[in-house]
Amino acid sequence: DDHESCGSNSTNRSTTENTKASVKPRRIQQAAPTDPDLPPGYVQSLIRRVVNNVNIVINNLILKYVEDDIVLSVNITSAECYTVSELWDRAFMDISATDLVLRKVINFSDCTVCLDKRNASGKIEFYQDPLLYKCSFRTRLHFTYDNLNSKMPSVIKIHTLVESLKLSITDQQLPMFIRIMQLGIALYYGEIGNFKDGEIEDPGSHNKDMLGNII
Repeated sequence: DDHESCGSNSTNRSTTENTKASVKPRRIQQAAPTDPDLPPGYVQSLIRRVVNNVNIVINNLILKYVEDDIVLSVNITSAECYTVSELWDRAFMDISATDLVLRKVINFSDCTVCLDKRNASGKIEFYQDPLLYKCSFRTRLHFTYDNLNSKMPSVIKIHTLVESLKLSITDQQLPMFIRIMQLGIALYYGEIGNFKDGEIEDPGSHNKDMLGNII
């Protein structure tokens, strides 16, 4: 009888342990925390609000573009980008289902644009007068989104307001300026590679035409 009772006790213990082991995962699953107060998409909405209202300030910005013997440089003392309201006043804004529009303003202070020519060693011997000298202007950006989940705007409108503009261009800068404009147009239409390849052949054809006219 003692052996039978011991056997039954061990069987009961093993059964109880197995039951406890099978119950533990259920307790862990049931203990998963859930917060009913947070609506779905709350974190994404919060991140979107922060990103849409980031204020960016850049001081002493210098940009330089070099193409063959052309050197184009842009110097900006300060630039600031911030979000604005419908009246274009600084404000904390966000897009909504009824208003899928976001507006931003970029203020540029003391913008100077220079266009110079460098020699074979890459140095500029004579500096030309700036194309644009210490010009301050404001750019308004108008973004329209398709829906709240859109990462990129579907329509972008840009308006630039300038109080005063001082432009100057010399005879030496004119062909370089035309060259830069042609490169910009080719880049806009995605033909920058074809433009460069085609330009290599153009001088030869022009020279042949000139020789034919001389003969």
